[in-house]
Amino acid sequence: MIKKNTGRFVVLTAGLAVLMTCSAQAVKGNLIENGSFETYTKDPATWTMPGRVDLNLEVGNTAITGWTVIKGMIDYFGVCPDDPPKIWRAADGGHSLELAASPSAGGVSQAFPTIPGETYRVRLSLSGSPMTGWSGEDQPNKTVRAQAAGQSADFSFDVAAEQNTYVDMKWKLCTFFFVADADIATLEIFSTMEPVHIGPVIDNVSVEAVSEWSPAGSYMGANEPWGEQILITVAPLDADNHRFSLVSDGISTGNQSRYLARGELVRTGPDTFDGTQVCYMIDENYVLTMKIVVSGTLVQASADRLEAVWVASVYGGDQDPFAEGARPMVSFPATAFYQRVPIVPPIPPAAP
Repeated sequence: MIKKNTGRFVVLTAGLAVLMTCSAQAVKGNLIENGSFETYTKDPATWTMPGRVDLNLEVGNTAITGWTVIKGMIDYFGVCPDDPPKIWRAADGGHSLELAASPSAGGVSQAFPTIPGETYRVRLSLSGSPMTGWSGEDQPNKTVRAQAAGQSADFSFDVAAEQNTYVDMKWKLCTFFFVADADIATLEIFSTMEPVHIGPVIDNVSVEAVSEWSPAGSYMGANEPWGEQILITVAPLDADNHRFSLVSDGISTGNQSRYLARGELVRTGPDTFDGTQVCYMIDENYVLTMKIVVSGTLVQASADRLEAVWVASVYGGDQDPFAEGARPMVSFPATAFYQRVPIVPPIPPAAP
């Protein structure tokens, strides 16, 4: 739910949500081991800079648990204890990889089980080393390729344009999909630059099966500044995970209003859904004050988080939004975020 002040009244946009579930045959969750590079088998005391950086890991090196260096050389960056930091802060956990060393264009790989014909989503966080000036005219636009099962995607991060720093690396989330063609797939992530000293940096790598994701479930959202609380329920309308009903109920303690919204979701991709809801707003006296038509797209951001981009069109309580020639009083874009409701055991009452 998003609320926006529009002069004399408050507008609330209805929200949608989805839940990821993998196929019964596939391993659920992230198929990548040590995706944030937190486990490194080499004694920190023996690193190039003990406990901070280990430089020049060569082809064939397997010291990063689950990963193999496959080209050039890479640098392993550890936890940054300084404030301000002398080593950049990782996207997840305390460690990351720079795909360049002394100079080179390096890369890493990892194999994992797959089901032929199944669709998988690869995600990684990308940035670029902010250690400028070490080697003169290093290329500011850092480029990498991720590939698996003969399919690939290219990504870039321009440190000159982004102006990232040790404190704020401005990590960029990169995503691509591939269809498995064997029981085992190998993910390769490598620099596509000319050999440089200062290169692309990666972290937080994941691979998940996605072709049978279903949005069925219940989710909660909140907009704390206005005291909104939202319950969202999604239920299947067909057997092939293509269409789903939407039910949203919310209250705002800030202005004593309530809304009821109904609509549908339609799958448009492995992890994307288009949806429309009609939202009926009522005041504290249960008087219908306005109708809002919310249309947009949802993207599965993680197993429990949904991100929505909407356009909300606001009509008067006595208007028919779908009548010929109907025009909203106001329309505006909005974003929304939702979290899946966890399954929890009953909590007994506190002892007197």
